[in-house]
Amino acid sequence: MGLDTVEMIMAIEKEFDIQIQDSEAEKIVTVEDLLECVAQKLTENSRMNVGREALLKQIIQIVSEQAGIPKEDIKPTSAFVDDLRMD
Repeated sequence: MGLDTVEMIMAIEKEFDIQIQDSEAEKIVTVEDLLECVAQKLTENSRMNVGREALLKQIIQIVSEQAGIPKEDIKPTSAFVDDLRMD
């Protein structure tokens, strides 16, 4: 996991007040994987107070800001390394 993705994970953790362990982060390949991880963390903490679509929009916004990629270019199936060129 490169610096870009580490910084993105840190931004996600801060935004949602969650902790993503390194072992979990290593399994996150796509935006959808990240969505699943965040949704699971929020559900475990009984803080899933938005729908999945709204959560996806928040995650895409953060990824866009962190990677400097237009939101419309980020899809749930986008792979961070291969498609979004994040290292």
